[in-house]
Amino acid sequence: MNGNPQPALLMPIIQFVMPSKNKQLKKTLHSYWEVCPKYDENGKLKQEMILVVNAIRNDLQHPNEYIRGATLRFLQKIAKDAELLEPLIPTCRACLDHRHSYVRKNAVFAVFSIYKEFENLIPDAPELMSTFLAAETDPTCKRNAFVFLAQCDMSKAVEWILSIGDGMAGLDEQLQLSVIEVIRADCKNDSAHKVCVFSLFGWRTRGW
Repeated sequence: MNGNPQPALLMPIIQFVMPSKNKQLKKTLHSYWEVCPKYDENGKLKQEMILVVNAIRNDLQHPNEYIRGATLRFLQKIAKDAELLEPLIPTCRACLDHRHSYVRKNAVFAVFSIYKEFENLIPDAPELMSTFLAAETDPTCKRNAFVFLAQCDMSKAVEWILSIGDGMAGLDEQLQLSVIEVIRADCKNDSAHKVCVFSLFGWRTRGW
């Protein structure tokens, strides 16, 4: 947009571009929503953005997993706009249960980005990720959820490590590396799990 907000373009784009089903155009539209002026001169969210939020919600419920995943990635880029995000939280959470791993892994990233900026929007995010991690089977999704816990709730990350016990050797390599980083960090702290985790780490390193 070359630094020009072009406010007159907003409604024509909502009317004629937003309804498009073209995937590439939807992705380009996400870039536009990221940079377009969303607030009026008084700092209030423009009324037109209600239509945009509704369209984003529809894309988060879209039957095509690519569109859902791309929309979840877009949420990460607007994670500082609480007014836009708040109505989308329930739909974003629901994507954690989607059948396709591409949607689930991006849903984890979206929840992570939102929680880092506004804990009050998803106050139970650590518990949500802990439950997700226990049930998840996809290696990438598991690693993303574990990294979330490692950065947002170390105690829950340690609890998960202790819960898997002998199953650690069967984890994906990237997840194993993340586990080792958490063990190292936890052993430097005065953690209630320090002795158990240190013993587990020592046993596993000898086994490897």
